[in-house]
This record gives sequence, C-alpha cells and structure tokens, in this order.
Amino acid sequence: MKRLNLPLTEISVVFLFWAMLFGAVVRFTPVILTDFPINDGGLFYVMAEDLRRAGYVLPDYTTYNAASIPFAYPPLGIYFVAILSDIFMIPSLQLFRWLPAIITTVMIPVFYLLSRAVTGSRIKAGLASVAYAFLPHSFVWLVMGGGVTRSLGYFFSMLVLYHAYKLCTQGNKKHIFYVALFGGLVILSHPAAAL
Repeated sequence: MKRLNLPLTEISVVFLFWAMLFGAVVRFTPVILTDFPINDGGLFYVMAEDLRRAGYVLPDYTTYNAASIPFAYPPLGIYFVAILSDIFMIPSLQLFRWLPAIITTVMIPVFYLLSRAVTGSRIKAGLASVAYAFLPHSFVWLVMGGGVTRSLGYFFSMLVLYHAYKLCTQGNKKHIFYVALFGGLVILSHPAAAL
C-alpha cells in the first residue's frame, strides 16, 4: 500500500473539513428533528413579529403571552430575522429554526483562524477545530430557539477575540477598527456574549 504524504497545510484543511462536516451534522440534527424552534424560540419569534408590525421601530413591550414584557433585549438578531423574512419571503419561524445552526457552523472556520493565530500551527488549529466542532457548549445552547441572538453574539465575540489577539501580538492598528466593530455587534446581539 502506497503511503500518502500530504503537506501539513493540506492535512490541516482535511481537519477543518471534518470539523465543518461533522460539526454541521451535530448542529443541524436538532433542527431536522423538530418543526419549531427549541425551548425559548416562541418569545423571540413573537418579538420579531412585534418588530415587523411596528414598522421596525422598537416597541415598548412584546405581546408574548400578553404579559407586557418590556422589549429590552439586544435587537440585532431579531432585526436580522425580521428583515431576512421580509426580503426573501421566508417565514421567520423557519429562520429561527435554521439560522442558529448555520451561524454556529460558520463559527468553526472562525475558531480555526483564532486557534491558528494563538497556536501558530495549522495542524494544532485543525485538531482544535475538530474538538471545538463536537464541544457541546459550542452549539447546544446556541442552536435553540433564541439561538439567533446567542449564536450571533458568540460569533461576533469570537471575531473580537481573533482581532484583539492580532492587535496585541502584531500591533497592527487596523485591528482596532475590527475589535470595535465586532464588539459593538456583540453588544447589539446578546447580553451574556457581551460580558
């Protein structure tokens, strides 16, 4: 049997591919097995519908369960779903189901970039990405109903970490802009991710 000698860069690409493929499987499986956003999806769905009915002006309260809950939540994910729903005529309910799995799958290559920057190794970053893809905290809570806000918040926070690391290690001032931009998007997305 002939031995396969792949360059290290190609091996790291294989690891990243595995991470993306199998990471997508574990992230999309709960979505495929249900027909409604898991757990707290109802609240965020109603908030998006309230936002659309208000003409994209933040309402004072959400109509969820007629409980007059103040509409005091970082609105980026809610706006994102409402706008995508209006532009592409996709029911917002479906967006609340599918977007968190898509976003958390896209987080895997961002994690690879962060790992490669920190370790300085493509192989270590590839292996770390495979581990990250299966780490329950990297997707379980993020793919649930309110996952649009959570997944966006953690996606942007990972980009903040990447650019902050590059800023601190390379001193390139362009990263200040990205840290500020993605940091602002974290705050607009999810309160816990902002912390």
